[in-house]
Amino acid sequence: MPAKKSNAKEKKTVATGPGPDPDQCKKCDALCCKYIGIPLDDPETWGDFDDFTWFLYHEGISIYVDEGEWYMNIESHCKMLDKDNRCKAYDNRPRICRRHAHHECEFDGRPYDFDMHFHSAAELYEYAKKFMREKYNKKRKRKKRAKRSAKKS
Repeated sequence: MPAKKSNAKEKKTVATGPGPDPDQCKKCDALCCKYIGIPLDDPETWGDFDDFTWFLYHEGISIYVDEGEWYMNIESHCKMLDKDNRCKAYDNRPRICRRHAHHECEFDGRPYDFDMHFHSAAELYEYAKKFMREKYNKKRKRKKRAKRSAKKS
């Protein structure tokens, strides 16, 4: 990999915070290097949920919600990890890796704490039924209020 030219702008993107705990790094199994999280638009219609279902029909794909934001999780092992889960390209790692702050490392011995995590179409469908029912009920209530307001006028 060619050496990356450094410039002042790029240096600002490096994560700040406490430095890495060497013991933590030795125990880490590089969770952040074994998946790709792709942002998704929030599903609003049955068609949106149907599209998400298609994603979930593929191996190595799940969908999660973290801090209210939807993501497609693609299980994919980084080619730059060595057998000890160390980065072979650490000195020239991409910006997204440089921005990953050590104090926000996913390794803490516990599973991820997502708001929601869907591994199957069935799980997503159960959520979609509830979501769409609530959405329909809110819309129906708004229509009733508008109708009552119109009668009062």
